[in-house]
Amino acid sequence: MPVGTAMGLRLPTAASYSQMGVKRLATGGINAHHPLPLSRARTGIAGGTAAGLRTGMPSELARPMTAIRGAGYSSAGRKSTFDKIPIQQNEDNNNLQNEENAQLEKAKKLEDQAMEQLLESTFLAERGEIKAALDKAKEATRQWRTSDNLRKSSGEQQNMDLGWCSLLCLAQQKLINGIPSEALNIYQTIVKNRSYANGHRLKINIGNIYFRKKEYTKALKYYRMALDQVPKVHQRMRAKILSNIGVAMVRLGRYEDALSSFEESLELSGRSAADYSTALNLIMAAYCLGNEEKMRESFQRLVDIPILIDENKQQQEEFDVLTTQLLENDALAIWERRKRHQAEKTILLAAKIISQAIAPRNHFFNF
Repeated sequence: MPVGTAMGLRLPTAASYSQMGVKRLATGGINAHHPLPLSRARTGIAGGTAAGLRTGMPSELARPMTAIRGAGYSSAGRKSTFDKIPIQQNEDNNNLQNEENAQLEKAKKLEDQAMEQLLESTFLAERGEIKAALDKAKEATRQWRTSDNLRKSSGEQQNMDLGWCSLLCLAQQKLINGIPSEALNIYQTIVKNRSYANGHRLKINIGNIYFRKKEYTKALKYYRMALDQVPKVHQRMRAKILSNIGVAMVRLGRYEDALSSFEESLELSGRSAADYSTALNLIMAAYCLGNEEKMRESFQRLVDIPILIDENKQQQEEFDVLTTQLLENDALAIWERRKRHQAEKTILLAAKIISQAIAPRNHFFNF
C-alpha cells in the first residue's frame, strides 16, 4: 500500500517511475533496486526547489516556492511592522508642541503687561495727564496685537475682552486729546467686528462724536440705531439715549419731537432715578414751544425729583460728632453734596426761565 504524506499526497512507486520513463538513480551506500526509506523519500519529493529535485527528478515536476513563512519561535526575533516608522517624526511633533506652548506663555505675559498699561492710562487720565495716558493706551494696544498674533499662530482663541478694553481705552484717550476723527475710526472698527457682542452700544459714542462735530443729523441717526438695538429691559440706558435724541432734536429745531423724547425718557427713568438735566431740557422744549401748560407740568416733574438726603445719616450726625467729622470728606459725601447742589441750581434756573412766561400778565399787587 502506498505511503501517505502529511499533505495527503501519495508517494510514487517504482512502477510509476518506470511508466514515466524515469530511472531511479542510486546514491552512495543504497541499493538502487530497493525503494528509498520514508524519511529520504519525503526529503526527495517534498523538499524540491526551483532548480530541480535533489534526488534527480526533472525540474518540471518541482514544487514552486510560496511566500508563506513558518510560524514558531525564532532566536533572531520578529521585527514589528511599526519599527520602520522613523523616530524623527515624533521628535518633530514634540518640538512643535513645545514651540506652541512657548508662544502661548509669551502671549499671556504680554496680556498681563497690556492690562497694567491700561490701568496706568486710566489713572493718568484721571489726574489730568492726558498725553501720558494716550501713550500708555497706545502701548497697551500694541502689546495686545502682538499677543493676539501669537495666539493665532499657536492655534489658541483670541482674547476678545482684552481687545475690547484696549481699543475702547485708546479711542477714549484720543477723544480726550482732541483727535475725534481717529477715535471715530476706532469705534467704527469695533462696531463692524461681529466678534464683540456689545459693539452696538458704541453707536452712542459715535453719535456723541458727530454731535461734537455739529453734525446733528448723523448723530440722531446713530442714536436711533443704538436705541433699536438696546433691549427694553435696560430702561436706564434707553432713557439716556432718548435724552440724547431729544437734545439733537432741539439742535435741529424740532421741538415737538424733542418734547416727546424728553417725556419718554423721564417716564422710563422713574421718579426716583430721574435726571435733573433731562427735566430741565423738557422745560426748555416746552418754553420754546410757548406751551404754558407743559411748562408747569415739566417744572412740577423737576421739583418732584427727590434730593439725595439720608435721614438716618442726619440723625447719626446729631449724636456722633466724631464720626461726622471723619466721614464728611469721603467720596460718597462729596458726591452727595454735588448732587444736592445740582438739584438746587437746576430748580432755580428753571424757575427764572419760565416765571415770566407762566406768571399772570398785567397783575398788580396791592400793599
